[in-house]
Amino acid sequence: MCCGPSQPVAPPAPTCGCGCGCGPSASFRRQFLTKEERVQILKDYLADVRNEAAAVEQAVAQLEAEE
Repeated sequence: MCCGPSQPVAPPAPTCGCGCGCGPSASFRRQFLTKEERVQILKDYLADVRNEAAAVEQAVAQLEAEE
């Protein structure tokens, strides 16, 4: 059962009638990432981590300079 009181209800859609988006007419969507998509996500994450590390190093340098 896809519908229940704990499930948020989306705006009414022509599916099972309750508006949750399930049912026989729900459109098919991939539920996995391709290898290329996973690689790109990890590269983006690595860039974010490097930027964060650079910001932390800069904050440490500023604090050390104040002493």
